Amino acid sequence: MDHKSADSERLGQELQEAACDSEGGVPLLSLCMIARDNERTIRDALASAKPWVDEIIVVDTGSTDRTPEIAQELGARVESFPWCDDFSAARNQSLQYATGRWLFWMDTDDTLPPECGKRLRDQLVSEDGISEDVLGLIMQVHCPSTAREVSEDGHAETGPYSVTVVDHVKVLRNRPDLRFEGRIHEQILPAIRRAGGQVLWTDSYVVHSGSDHSPEGVRRKLGRDLRLLRLDVQERPGHPFVLFNLGMTLLHRGEHEEAQAALEGCIKESTTDESHLRKAYVLLVDTLDRLDDASEARRRCWEGLGCYPGDPELSFKLGRLCMLRQEWDEAVAAFQRILNGGEQRYFASIDPGIKGHKTFANFASC
Repeated sequence: MDHKSADSERLGQELQEAACDSEGGVPLLSLCMIARDNERTIRDALASAKPWVDEIIVVDTGSTDRTPEIAQELGARVESFPWCDDFSAARNQSLQYATGRWLFWMDTDDTLPPECGKRLRDQLVSEDGISEDVLGLIMQVHCPSTAREVSEDGHAETGPYSVTVVDHVKVLRNRPDLRFEGRIHEQILPAIRRAGGQVLWTDSYVVHSGSDHSPEGVRRKLGRDLRLLRLDVQERPGHPFVLFNLGMTLLHRGEHEEAQAALEGCIKESTTDESHLRKAYVLLVDTLDRLDDASEARRRCWEGLGCYPGDPELSFKLGRLCMLRQEWDEAVAAFQRILNGGEQRYFASIDPGIKGHKTFANFASC
C-alpha cells in the first residue's frame, strides 16, 4: 500500500469511528451505487469516496465479472437486484439499504476528488447553510471529452481535453418519499419538489472519469439508452423530460428528423420553470443546423432567448449562425451578451469554454 492509500485508509478509519452523530447513533453519509460488470472502474470509484462516507451500499444488477467481490473488498455492503430495464428501480433499491442521514449517489465510472470529498463532508458535518427545508445538495459532474478541441478552421488544437459540466442533485436526505423516477436519466428533483423541499448549490463535484468513449462503447450505450427511452415514452407519452432525452439520444445517433420531432414535442409540453427547457432549445438548434436549416435554427435561437435572455449556449449558437451570414454586428452583440454574464445560477449542462475562451475567440474574429 502506498503512502497516499495508507493516508486515505487511516482517514477512513477515523471517519468510521466518528460515523455516528449525537442524534441516536445514526451515520451521517451513505454512498449508494448500482453496478453491473464494472470491474474496470468500480475500485477507483469506491476508493475515491470511501474516506468521506460512513457506509457504502452497492446494489449489483447481475454482474458476471468480479464487480461484487471488488466492492466487498472496499468495504461495501453488496446486495443483488434483478435488472428490470429501469435505472430508477435499481437506484431506489440501493437507497432502501442505506442508514445515513444523507445519501450520496455515484456511478461506477465516477471518482470523487479528495478536495471535493472533504468539502462535502465538512459541509454536512457543520450543516453550514443547510436549513430543514433543504432536501438535496447539487454537485457538478465533470465529463471529459474524448477528443481535443477543434479550432474554427477544422484543425485539432493541442490544448487540454474539453469538459462538459453537468449539474445534478447528488446528495439527498434519507426520506422514504424521496425516490428516483424515470427508466433512464433518472431524476430525484421532482420528488424533492413534491415534498416542498429546496436544493442547495455546493462547490463540490465528481469526475465522470471512467466512461467508455470507444466507438463501440458509445454505440452500445446509445442503443441501450434509446431502447429504454422507447419504453419510457410508451409508459409516459408526451412527458417533456422523456422527450428531451429521446431527442438528445437521437441527435447523438445522427437520426436528425426524429430528433427534431422529439425536441419540438418537448418544447411544446414544457414550461419555462423546467430545468431541461433551455437545453432543449440548444439541442433543437443543433439538430436544425445538421439538417441544413439555418434559417429555422436562427429563429429557434431567438425563441429560446425570448424565454432565457442571458442563456450563454443559445447566445453562442446565435453568434455563430450570424457569423456564417456575415451579420457581424448581430454576432458581436450575441457574444457580448455572454461576456457580460449576470444570470443567476441554474441547472445546466455546458462546455465551460462557451463562457470563456471560445466566446473570446469568436468575438475577436468578428
